Amino acid sequence: MSMDFLAQQILNGVMIGSTYALIAIGFTLIFGILNVLNMSQTEMVTWGAFIGYVLFTYLGLTSLPLIFVITVVSMGLIGLIIERLVIRPTSNPFRETEMLTPLIATIGAGMALQNLALRIFEPKGLPYPLSIGKGGFDISGIYVAKSKLLGFLISIGIMCLLMGILYRTNLGKKMRATAEDPRAAIFLGVNIYAIYAIAMGISSALGAVGGILLSSIYGIISPFVGMEYGLKGLIVMIIGGVTSLSGAVVGGLLLGVLETLTIGYISSAYVDAIAFGILILILIIRPQGLLASFK
Repeated sequence: MSMDFLAQQILNGVMIGSTYALIAIGFTLIFGILNVLNMSQTEMVTWGAFIGYVLFTYLGLTSLPLIFVITVVSMGLIGLIIERLVIRPTSNPFRETEMLTPLIATIGAGMALQNLALRIFEPKGLPYPLSIGKGGFDISGIYVAKSKLLGFLISIGIMCLLMGILYRTNLGKKMRATAEDPRAAIFLGVNIYAIYAIAMGISSALGAVGGILLSSIYGIISPFVGMEYGLKGLIVMIIGGVTSLSGAVVGGLLLGVLETLTIGYISSAYVDAIAFGILILILIIRPQGLLASFK
């Protein structure tokens, strides 16, 4: 196979991997700030895609920015509800060892959302009519699909915005202080529970955007897309470092490229095996992940 084919696969992997990174940042944000592995995050991906589907198919909205705004706000509110009713009653920010109870609680919340999706929508999957870009163009013999390119640009844009909030704003300082030491943050006048709610809302919104982007790129949606794409985000989070935002970006791009190379040179049947194989390798060689924490 030619070098053009290799470049094509790498380019596709980078563009898809950026959206994996976006979903992984949602996991990372909650784990870094709340010290909770939020397994309901996978269903934020599913429901984000489904809200976009409903807005386009049944309500006739064709404005992509408006669909994104409504979806982000809706899923952000759902994230606030989960934080208030599921995570807050089952977690203690002052005892790092209490992780199993909120983990199980978020698994339960995710299963409830998945079963609700199964009751409302087709279990076998539906064509996804919402397109973020059609067609493509050639650059020196390399084909660039507009949907993947726009997905990449949207993902990178959102990640840059989030980094700006975390490192350039007063809210970001409070979030990082809460992640570092919630007790000290309280003494400094930070309302840590408000920070937890904001982090959960942002995390849910990130998952929702990732769901719309990936469903649009692959052209299909089902109640199980969150499990598929969300687990990729979880793998990326662990590879990059469970509390490292920059690690999530690197891990997402790495996983995306490995997936497309596997599809191009071996077989699509081995994609998941490669992903979990890399995860196991990272856990053995560098269990803390590739990069340091954002705290």
